Amino acid sequence: MIEENKWEFKCPKCGADSRLVQAVVDRDKAEGRIGDDVLDGALHIQEFPIADNMKQPKPGDKVSALLVFSDICQDCGTIYIHKVIRDIRKVSVDVSKLMRPNIIPPQIQRHPNFPGFGGRGN
Repeated sequence: MIEENKWEFKCPKCGADSRLVQAVVDRDKAEGRIGDDVLDGALHIQEFPIADNMKQPKPGDKVSALLVFSDICQDCGTIYIHKVIRDIRKVSVDVSKLMRPNIIPPQIQRHPNFPGFGGRGN
């Protein structure tokens, strides 16, 4: 364990610490194709929220999440989890996903059989 909220692992099969995707990221950084702000190369990153299913978090509440990074061992080809990070996040509301009212634009032909949508009823 490196820090209190970060764990790093070597390949469970051969014990190596050389990872394929990280090597590609390091090479691309050295050649200037990607910026130095890209720190971790990973085959897959998955986020697991840690929450009480009985309580719905409200905007502004802090919740824990585990970030799980996997990569491919360059020595033996094993896909394995090489790092787990515990992160604290603040709950926010994404207003872009809220439903919008279904408004029919005026240029669309309205059907006469539906009251309120043009035709004989209006």
